[in-house]
Amino acid sequence: MASEVMPVVPVGGGSCVEDVQEEEDVPFTGKQQLYLLVEEPDSSMAARVFSHLILYTIVLSITGFILQTDQNLKGYQVWFILDVGSFVIFLVEYLLRFYACDAFGDQTRLQFVRAAPNIVDLLSIFPVFLLDDVEAIKPFKVLRAIRLIRIFRVFKLSKYSTGMNIMVESVFGSLRPLSILGFLLGIGVILFSSMIYHAERLSCPDVKAMTELRFAEYREECKLTGTGWTQDDHLCCDKRGSADDFESILVASWWSIVTMTTVGYGDKVPRTFLGRCVGAVAMISGIVLISLPVAIVGSKFQQAYEEIELEKAWEKRQQEAWASLQQRQEDREKAHEVEESIELPGVCEADETKTDLLECSQPLSSVGDPSSCAGGAAAGDVSAATNSARAGPSMDAASLGTLKDKLRRLELRRGLSLTAKGQISLLLELFDHLDCVNQRLASLQEKDAALSRCIRKDFAALARAYQSVGRAARLRELGVPG
Repeated sequence: MASEVMPVVPVGGGSCVEDVQEEEDVPFTGKQQLYLLVEEPDSSMAARVFSHLILYTIVLSITGFILQTDQNLKGYQVWFILDVGSFVIFLVEYLLRFYACDAFGDQTRLQFVRAAPNIVDLLSIFPVFLLDDVEAIKPFKVLRAIRLIRIFRVFKLSKYSTGMNIMVESVFGSLRPLSILGFLLGIGVILFSSMIYHAERLSCPDVKAMTELRFAEYREECKLTGTGWTQDDHLCCDKRGSADDFESILVASWWSIVTMTTVGYGDKVPRTFLGRCVGAVAMISGIVLISLPVAIVGSKFQQAYEEIELEKAWEKRQQEAWASLQQRQEDREKAHEVEESIELPGVCEADETKTDLLECSQPLSSVGDPSSCAGGAAAGDVSAATNSARAGPSMDAASLGTLKDKLRRLELRRGLSLTAKGQISLLLELFDHLDCVNQRLASLQEKDAALSRCIRKDFAALARAYQSVGRAARLRELGVPG
């Protein structure tokens, strides 16, 4: 009895990777393709070229804004051409983004206009070159301040700079500790400004008791020495009895800010011993107050950096998984081609009739008696198992494909968290593997059905041979010649 294995023939005539690739090409509308072009640089080569064009335009615009302030470079026509060209490019980019902002339904045009980055983009588009002739008119000289709007073009780089995005995310994530820092510094500035003002004021002479002539000589002596002290060791003060460096608490606030942040410009310094003691306490307090929330801001920065690195690693892992899936499917297809090229001997002859196959009706457990034709029941069990396995999944291919399309569209939306993107990617990868497993299972089921037919025919032939041998033995016992 032959025991060769039937070749495995894929059901449906296609491979898993081909089906997955066909489902991967989700059709997009024209507006959605435009949205991907202007908002997602990694979506295509054209989108990458467009993003580089905007990036280089921003750099050139900022460079021109800086260089044309130099007196030796001012007046060249190239600056006007650069301003007009950057204005046209930024305007076209903004209009395209405004038109395609609602392509996927995740935001309205009003929300697009009200978004902070888009407000910055709109301000940076202002045609400053039109002010050259208007500023010549005296009432419109105030419009020169509008030229500062071009500074906003620097913030457009945040869309293309990973480092700037990390910094913005870490700052926004640390708003609460930074607000606490600002509050504590405000209290410190008020406290130490008041202390330094009164500490220095205590060493001032009684200027109110001086005559006009004596006060004039006193002020002249202060100007000649330039040390804040007179020759007879009197602190230089104004007519109100306040030290020259600290005329008021408001003026002393500048010194407090500079001292507490440990900058120390030296334009205003305490002259007395008591004032220097106040300055020392202010410096130490500033260091302590600033150092407290720095660790929180640093941790937020590290967290934002790790999230971006994790997202990059996840995208790389997806690409590697997809490449590995394609490679495995190619190896599987090659194995199928090798199996199909093998010609098996005719263990199941076509001339055997269906009547012989129907003679077998006993269970496979009685295989000890070949006449019982146990292969029929075994084949029936295999067929029943095959049918039940085929009817197992409750979701058909069309429903599964629709669900995968929805997941892919959801994955393209902005604003999804890294966890949500990871879960969607895992589901898509799971569905792709499920498709491959289903096709492989169908192929194995077809193979089992072919093997069951061969087993039934082999058992039928064996049963007939056993019956003929038994009949010949009984005839010999009766003395009847065969």
